Amino acid sequence: MIGSGDYVATPQLTETYLNIIKEDLSDEMKKINNKTLIIWGDSDKDTPKEDAFVMNSKIKKSTLKIIRDAGHLIIITDPEIVSKYIINFINDDF
Repeated sequence: MIGSGDYVATPQLTETYLNIIKEDLSDEMKKINNKTLIIWGDSDKDTPKEDAFVMNSKIKKSTLKIIRDAGHLIIITDPEIVSKYIINFINDDF
């Protein structure tokens, strides 16, 4: 399975990966005006939970849902919960 640690096993990707994670997109987030759902696993070891709170504060119309005991691949490990949040988010618009 492809995972976020793959860049270590592939030296050619290391520089690209490091450039991506260094990039600060905070100013870009401020430009997002659409209603946005952010779903995060509270046990995510790849991307800190604090990043979710930053995104939520920067994106004006965002909703943050934290899934307890979930990691980085929550769409795979917890598809029912993720689907429920997405369906509720979409239905709230209608």
